[in-house]
Amino acid sequence: MFQKGTPWPRMYVKAEWVEPVNAYGGERGQTWMHFGEELLILKEHVPGGSKSVAVSGPADVDVLRWDGTCATIRKEMLVHYVPAPMDSAYVIIKYLDANVQEALAQDELVARARDGERKACKGSSLKNPSDGCKKALQKLTDAVVLAVKKGIALPMPDRVPEWKK
Repeated sequence: MFQKGTPWPRMYVKAEWVEPVNAYGGERGQTWMHFGEELLILKEHVPGGSKSVAVSGPADVDVLRWDGTCATIRKEMLVHYVPAPMDSAYVIIKYLDANVQEALAQDELVARARDGERKACKGSSLKNPSDGCKKALQKLTDAVVLAVKKGIALPMPDRVPEWKK
């Protein structure tokens, strides 16, 4: 969904930290969204709940993060330009569908970063990773982001959110 040419607008977090709240009760990210994080805008909620009645006030947006989780946040917490070097939540490969993992492994940088992540994170918790594991997770995430931005062909995942069905 983050590949070039997809129809979803991209926005970036302008606040230092934003708690990721999933208004639909689904999976939510363990880490808070942070300054410069790239997000896809999936849906914008109109203040007042109706397009026929104009009500002023803040608008909420449903967003997708690089780690595959969704959140609903205030639109005013986002900007259309990259306010800092683009960042993202860690991509945890083992949580991706097997067919997506296989496709990503075809990229040499992703494969090397995945091997490094496996070694560095062995015995480390994802909720509280060691410093070495954090560095390896960042390298893996950067490799996945680069592969997706370059246009790597990824298959449709086997599992999709309930609202997508």
